[in-house]
Amino acid sequence: MIRAGRGHLVRTLGDLGAQQGVSSQRYRKLKPYEAAGFPPRISSVRARTRLYDGEQVDAYLLGKPVPVLPERDDDYDLLDRQECAAELGVSPRSWDAYKSHPLLTGHMAKVGGVEHWPRGIVHQFHNSRPGRALNRQGRTTTAAAPPVHHPADDIVTVTLDGPTPLAPALVPGERHEGRTATFRRHPSPKAWPSRPRATASATSPPAPHPHRTP
Repeated sequence: MIRAGRGHLVRTLGDLGAQQGVSSQRYRKLKPYEAAGFPPRISSVRARTRLYDGEQVDAYLLGKPVPVLPERDDDYDLLDRQECAAELGVSPRSWDAYKSHPLLTGHMAKVGGVEHWPRGIVHQFHNSRPGRALNRQGRTTTAAAPPVHHPADDIVTVTLDGPTPLAPALVPGERHEGRTATFRRHPSPKAWPSRPRATASATSPPAPHPHRTP
């Protein structure tokens, strides 16, 4: 990436070759940028065009200490295609589709022949998309589901006299796991035991009629 305020210092391999008095093709063949102590590239690793910070290169060629670039991210840092995709956690092809958005086209800057976008604009674009929220790691966040409370009085117990245990039935109104069930446990009349009927004893005579004379 190109740190904020350092875009004017960016140099390509062609610029470095011209600085040494050789052609770009010759400079690429010699590959002096692979020598020990040469400043690292500021473009992303997979970028086709290699970019370097001119102040660092000049210090290296003069035998001076190479200045350290700022390490803290800034909204005005310029990110290339690979870096924008990594910032949002998407593929570079997805970024190619995003970059046609008016917010991004209006802030795109070519440095060293490579398209770049300010970090702050990349975040602003992502946050403006419906249903998106960007955290510090560039990932989207969603609210956690609320806990489910179960009512303590779901079961109603009714005790009746009889030798047969009651079979639970269901009545409307039960709430379970946040939804209203069709029925609720409750004893059904069909499940109630029938009362024993009185039967006349075979050994006892019938009672006399109150208006009948023996």
